[in-house]
Amino acid sequence: MKKHYVLILCIALSFTFLFSANGDLSLQINKNLNSKQSEVLTKVDELKEMLIQNKSKTVGTLVDSVVYFGNGEKNSWNYTYDENGNEVVSISTKKDETGTTTYSSYKSETTYSNEGYILEDVSSSWENGAWEYSSKEIYSYDDNGYYSDMLAQKWDSDSDVWIDTERMLITVDGFNFILIAEEWDFDSEQWVGIVRMTMIASTQIDINAIENWENIDSELFELWDEDSGDWTPFSRTNYTYDENGNLIEQFRQGWFPDTGEWIDLELDTFTYNENDQVLIYQYKAYSMWTMDWYLNVRGTNTYDASGNLVETVDEEWNYGTEAWENIGKFIQTFDSNNNRLTLTIQFWDDDNQVWEDSSREMFTYNGNDKVLTRLKQNKNWGATEWQDDTRETYEYATNGYLNHYTCELSQGDGNWVPWSSNDAVEIEVIDREVYYSTELFVYYNDALTETSIENSDIVADNFSISQNYPNPFNPTTVIQYSLPNMNFVKISVYNSIGQKVSTLVNKQQIAGSYSVNFDGSNLSSGIYFYQIIAGSFQHSKQMLLIK
Repeated sequence: MKKHYVLILCIALSFTFLFSANGDLSLQINKNLNSKQSEVLTKVDELKEMLIQNKSKTVGTLVDSVVYFGNGEKNSWNYTYDENGNEVVSISTKKDETGTTTYSSYKSETTYSNEGYILEDVSSSWENGAWEYSSKEIYSYDDNGYYSDMLAQKWDSDSDVWIDTERMLITVDGFNFILIAEEWDFDSEQWVGIVRMTMIASTQIDINAIENWENIDSELFELWDEDSGDWTPFSRTNYTYDENGNLIEQFRQGWFPDTGEWIDLELDTFTYNENDQVLIYQYKAYSMWTMDWYLNVRGTNTYDASGNLVETVDEEWNYGTEAWENIGKFIQTFDSNNNRLTLTIQFWDDDNQVWEDSSREMFTYNGNDKVLTRLKQNKNWGATEWQDDTRETYEYATNGYLNHYTCELSQGDGNWVPWSSNDAVEIEVIDREVYYSTELFVYYNDALTETSIENSDIVADNFSISQNYPNPFNPTTVIQYSLPNMNFVKISVYNSIGQKVSTLVNKQQIAGSYSVNFDGSNLSSGIYFYQIIAGSFQHSKQMLLIK
């Protein structure tokens, strides 16, 4: 009897960096990484996000503090804002559960430009009864408000001065977009390279092309070689698209320094239905033993009439029978508002040739489509009845945001005890996630801060939000909405399992028609939902990101 543990999420298996059947080959490729290079490579997604977002921490509804309990600790965050609603000071404190013994305390102080972009972010820790500097980041921007460079510094307590440690530089050269990460070498007293990322487009680009990602055909990562004093290849990826702009092939290679040649690592392919939704995705890895591609895993998606992903079946290739064999199945159901009601994961039982339930989640919602409860259940191998595992409850303040969360573990006899959830709890307003929380409280400041009013000559008769265009999209799309009067507006984007991935609008706006861009460069392909809350008006729509 065989039971596979698989995360059956659309595209999830397609993005494992440098995963291959080459065994020692991958190790040989990676053995040339020093700790700093490895650290920077793990931050690739963060670096990409920095290219397309300014660092403003401006919010509308203000969070005064967050308090949560878990793993025997009491944690709290406290916030201070300037007159424009920019977060200027945040203090994080960790204590024992009784709140009498402090384990650690950290502070972040942020300064802004007149446009609301972060200029400096200074971190301090509480030591010996006083705040002591630890690190600082300094940001520069071009005329369009995009990053041009970032300088990281650390505090030298002996000399009471800031010392340069790392920097990132961004340049655009014709069809190339280059990001270079460097560190300060204290011995030679000069900047030395860590990682260089080069993206090549099919048409001449500027910073906005990087934001759209539509013209990027290839991506190259290089590492600095101290021996040669030059950049050496590490990995490269080529992208192919169909006539609708859908990604149909993603081909990765790694540099093999022992032979001085590129070695195939993985090939991801995608097919689409008539609605440009991913129908089949397939992952192939290169084998050094057969010197050929071999089929590893594929997934087939099914959608309902509303475009919700209702089933994904993952299969693996059996070389003995030369046939596909089932691995696992991911099943979802939705209500009429496209809220997910159930999520069930099943695994294939080879011996009995049947699908067996493994786990499921069930959700309830309030009238504003906010999750009220989340119940997780499991089935032990061969069991016929579902057994309660954990349950989560959510309560909301009058402003519509989460203000109380609890997680409990079933004792199997109808009793429940507090439990530290492994899942993230989203705090939308400050775009933060809390892990391992048994109970969480969020305290708000009722004052709504007007951050940057957008003027419009078009006054709408009613509230409305349009279907995003284009849809499907890769990776940017535009959402239009209208307000008949001044209101505080919140537009958020959620993934298919209800986790918030982005806040697009969070401020007071006058009556008029507006548009906002959403960029999914750092997200995987799949269905996402965007929701507008403006006064008593709330509405949600779904959209499809396909890379």
